Amino acid sequence: MLLATTGLIAPTGLLAEEVRCESESATYCVEKKLKAANNVMATWTPTAPDSDVLINKNAHVILSAKENNELGWREFGSLTVGEGTKGELTIRGRTIKSSESAIGDGAVGIVTLTEGAQWDLSGENLFVGKNNGDGTLTVNEGSQITNIDELRIGEFYADAKGLTTIEGENSSIRSGWTVVGDQAEGRLDILNGGQLFVREHMNIGYVGKTLTTNRKGNGVVNVEGENSLLEVGTSLILGGFKTTPNDAKGELNISNGGKVKAGEKIRLGIGTGSIATINIGGKPGETAQEAGSIETPLIVLSDTNQNNSTATLNFNHTSDDYSLNAAIEGYGNVNHSGPGRTQLSGDNRYTGNTHISRGTLSAGSVTGFSPNSDFTVGDGATLDLNGYSQTIQSLQLGGTLSFGDPLVNRDALALSSSVLTVRGDYASDNGLLILNTTQDQVQQKPVVNQLNVSGSTTGTTRVVLKELGSVAVGDLNGARVVQVAGDSTGEFVAQNRLVAGAYDYALLRGVESENDDGIMDSNHWYLVNTWAPVDDTDPIDEPDPIIEPKEGDQKPLPTPSPGIERASAVVMRPEMGAYLANRRAANTLFATRLHDRLGETQYIDPISGETRVTSLWLRNVGGHTRFHDRSGQLSSQSNRYVVQIGGDLAQWSSGQEDRWHLGVMTGYANSQSNTRSSLSHYRADGTVSGYSAGLYATWYADNAAKQGTWIDAWVLYNWFDNTVRGQSLAEERYRSKGVTASLEMGHTVKLTEQPRLSYWLQPQAQLIWMGVSADDHREDNGTWVRDKGKGNLQSRLGVKAFMQGYSIRDEGKDRLFQPFVELNWLHNTRNDAVSMNEISSSVDGAKNIAELRTGVEAKINSRLHLWGNIGQQIGSEGFSDTQAVLGLKLRF
Repeated sequence: MLLATTGLIAPTGLLAEEVRCESESATYCVEKKLKAANNVMATWTPTAPDSDVLINKNAHVILSAKENNELGWREFGSLTVGEGTKGELTIRGRTIKSSESAIGDGAVGIVTLTEGAQWDLSGENLFVGKNNGDGTLTVNEGSQITNIDELRIGEFYADAKGLTTIEGENSSIRSGWTVVGDQAEGRLDILNGGQLFVREHMNIGYVGKTLTTNRKGNGVVNVEGENSLLEVGTSLILGGFKTTPNDAKGELNISNGGKVKAGEKIRLGIGTGSIATINIGGKPGETAQEAGSIETPLIVLSDTNQNNSTATLNFNHTSDDYSLNAAIEGYGNVNHSGPGRTQLSGDNRYTGNTHISRGTLSAGSVTGFSPNSDFTVGDGATLDLNGYSQTIQSLQLGGTLSFGDPLVNRDALALSSSVLTVRGDYASDNGLLILNTTQDQVQQKPVVNQLNVSGSTTGTTRVVLKELGSVAVGDLNGARVVQVAGDSTGEFVAQNRLVAGAYDYALLRGVESENDDGIMDSNHWYLVNTWAPVDDTDPIDEPDPIIEPKEGDQKPLPTPSPGIERASAVVMRPEMGAYLANRRAANTLFATRLHDRLGETQYIDPISGETRVTSLWLRNVGGHTRFHDRSGQLSSQSNRYVVQIGGDLAQWSSGQEDRWHLGVMTGYANSQSNTRSSLSHYRADGTVSGYSAGLYATWYADNAAKQGTWIDAWVLYNWFDNTVRGQSLAEERYRSKGVTASLEMGHTVKLTEQPRLSYWLQPQAQLIWMGVSADDHREDNGTWVRDKGKGNLQSRLGVKAFMQGYSIRDEGKDRLFQPFVELNWLHNTRNDAVSMNEISSSVDGAKNIAELRTGVEAKINSRLHLWGNIGQQIGSEGFSDTQAVLGLKLRF
């Protein structure tokens, strides 16, 4: 063992908390104590402060806050841990100061700072693993190393290895320049809130000249965990330092909330033959992790494509809202292999491949996608324009290309629709193209996302167009969706029903046309609303709903619809018919006439002889309606059921003969309709279900004689739940409500009378106000649906002929039958009408309607009355309505 005034050699087993030797020579003291105590661990102090200290020969020195307070153990000259043989130093909760120091200089060196320890390097360098050494530096539990000029982890010669770990909140290292893998192997771990601050620049995988066979520059930096931070004042450089051949390798991994900041830029792949990689989340091929973040103005991939270097930016994370704002330049590749979503917002101009094999890569600005990059989208992955127009070099689509939702400005007005321009070729292997539509607020015309290909197209692309109905003004007929400058051999096949407003659209290749409709170029693909199935005898099979692909979902998407071709007629949506059927039902379900409620004209109380009307009644109605819309394309039919119940609240007379009745009534009704298009063969179903409640009042002029004039009035408040379900479309739900009211009058005349039989004639007139309407409704596809037939006044003029009688077997049994036949003429001041994006249609043939009713009303005994009838209404244009009524009333 050797002791000099400027240095110390420590023997095996030295522990800085046992025995002190201050006055004796270190050699004598240690030898004496070891002999006397048989391997007791000893401690001693360097002879003076600022001494150069060497810890090796497997010695482990522990400096604690409570021990080793001598100046010589607090202020060193150089400090070397592990030179020639292993050395280890642990600093617990105390402060030391040194000049240039090394950990693992040609041997194994281990230094650990813990319990808030502080180490000041006095503006000198710190080497961790140099000259074929193996150095390990650990800074944790809030410990800090400061005032380093150069921090070099893995320094000089291929077998040199350096590992530095900074872990835990408030644990940090500050240096002027940091190198990880300086012609050797270096690794830096910044974990769980640890921090490294570099004043100037930092190199990961550094080589300043052409490597010899015994040297290499491999550097790996891991920044992982919340609040973990690597902050570089100027440039962070991966993979070499100069363009000389050196095969340097630099790797930066940022995950689980870790953060990397570089004041000027991050550069990758500088050295010829170098490999530089940034991994956000997990490494490629490994399990995806939560992303870490990068804050820097610029990321430069390899400066040139002539130096055979490889520069790669990988995203393999699980975050669903990760954003990279830095501009990406240079020559290299961008890969997205994790299930998360990454948004690129910088001014990106890099040249190379962009490969999305999993998850979503989206644009955060109009320059988010590089115009110089060749893009490949794998099966199950998504490239999302996110509403921004983009330009790329080429595209191979095996997954999904989405244009995203339209952008809006601060006034919530949609901006111009986005366009993807492909400067080269476009190839699709059954890829999915998802487009949107919006309204140009300046020119007030619809615009559709567009794919522009300057080269050629090949393969089959499945196309989904969303929000077509959001176009409020104009229609989309002739809107160009795909434009191809080169060979247009690719096929674009719609996967969903293309609906906008009142029309069904088709996606068709352009054809020469005699009409100047703008659809002239067979290289391009257009939206048209004048089309028909090639075989119009077979209805189009209903495809499954389109669901945008999700990670791990391998279910096959629906196959394309059968072939279609251009036609001359505009194709109306069958949903129009469903909305019309719902509107008509809501206004007519609870419309009644006096004898629908009473079931008879009058009857005489058998005991007192006083004329009475039942105080409780129940009415059941079933009906079937058929109609066409105004275009003639849509055939609708509906079935309904109505139950109403009511009863008198009061009866009084103002004279000898007349009588007044005041009552309440309520009811439930349900209507179900279906509509079919004669052109597209698509179908739509509608339902109406709801209630009513209100009052009625009746006046008879001559109650005793059972003839003369009568007047009846009622008013109801109605409320309904409505649905419309179009084929291959989302179900639409909305509500309607409003008031209906009636004023009816008639005059009963006895024509002739026999002993058990009398004949009567009763002219009638009625006005019904139909005020039920639905609020404006926006469909899932963006179409606005509005009622247009509000405030219809229906008038009815008719005559009822009936006879009253009973058989001889019922003589004296207080039993009476009243068969009748009734003819009516109905007129509606307004047709039931609906608009879809301001394109209106209405129920056709219901303006004027002829009606025939027949039935029987029976008084079974003094307390029970039954009645039933059937009626048929006939209008023009195929309108018809059939109804059956069954009623019951009880007298108490």
